[in-house]
Amino acid sequence: MRRFLEAGLTSITVAVPQNLLAEAPIRILDDPHVRWVAGGGSRQASVEACLVATPGGDDDLVIVHDGARPALATEDLRRVVEAAAQADGAVLGRMVSDTLKEIEEGAIVRTLQRSRLFRAETPQVFRRALLAQALERCRHDGFVGPDEASVVERLPGVTVRALQASAPNPKLTVAADLLLIETLLTRYPTSGAMSATGEPDR
Repeated sequence: MRRFLEAGLTSITVAVPQNLLAEAPIRILDDPHVRWVAGGGSRQASVEACLVATPGGDDDLVIVHDGARPALATEDLRRVVEAAAQADGAVLGRMVSDTLKEIEEGAIVRTLQRSRLFRAETPQVFRRALLAQALERCRHDGFVGPDEASVVERLPGVTVRALQASAPNPKLTVAADLLLIETLLTRYPTSGAMSATGEPDR
């Protein structure tokens, strides 16, 4: 959150478990630019709760980011926002470099063509109205996607850009990830406020 604030964002909404809601500002970060909401039973429900609680216009860009990826480079944040401003949305990630195998019951059944595979990360950035429409349709259809792009992709005629990350953006999953993330937080400090569209930072 501090990295996003240092990059120039002035409105951040964070979903946390209901039992941590009252304590979050004290235990995590007390800042007037940060609001806290109770998350839902899924990532999708938590994003929807944040969207409802966040003020803004239909044409504003909404940045969705995993708290488990704290080492995001400011330059990659700027680039993915710029890409989203030129399309219906954009997702930061990277092309797959490893050979991927599909398995069933522990046995390989086929090798996937990695040249067309993109490993989605966050931030994922969309126009507010488009994301709200996609979430509403998912709620109506009973669809729960693994990320926001999978939700928006269900709308007809949308274009979501895949933006290759320029810096590591690992997800904190196990304790062994901590050393790498701490190193990256030092190596890729924020580089001042950004303005992705030439408009005042929001």
